[in-house]
Amino acid sequence: MIFIFINSAMESGTSAGFSTAIINFLVRVIKTLGDSDAVTKLISAFESDGFHLLLRKTAHFVEFGILGMLYVAGLGVFEKIKGYHSKRFFIALGLSVVYAITDEVHQLFVYGRAGSVVDVLIDSLGAGLFSLVLILIIYKKSNRTLKEEASRLDQ
Repeated sequence: MIFIFINSAMESGTSAGFSTAIINFLVRVIKTLGDSDAVTKLISAFESDGFHLLLRKTAHFVEFGILGMLYVAGLGVFEKIKGYHSKRFFIALGLSVVYAITDEVHQLFVYGRAGSVVDVLIDSLGAGLFSLVLILIIYKKSNRTLKEEASRLDQ
């Protein structure tokens, strides 16, 4: 949450500068592939405004995806919901959505930034997808552990 807060507190120019630095790094890497039409087209695509936007929205998606997974993992310490995977998922998703909303409200007070309902949706989708993947991994692991325990008791 601190990482997200710090990124959201950056003024628009600083935030855009970070995105541009990442794109410049990727372009330098691509240039090592040689000098062909395909490389030139790829570099043009990476330097486009559309790719810049995609990079920023992907960052939202991944940041909140990781936050959602951390919520799922953290909620596993509570015995009352430890085995209730769907409860853990929905609580983690709810916490992530609430934080996404507060993050966008926070950006309304940062120079050059604006809150966006679309960003809340992207953040929520990231949190939901990453959380779901972690819940499925936990579910499979817990079922496998239960089956191993049952077979050991049968012996």
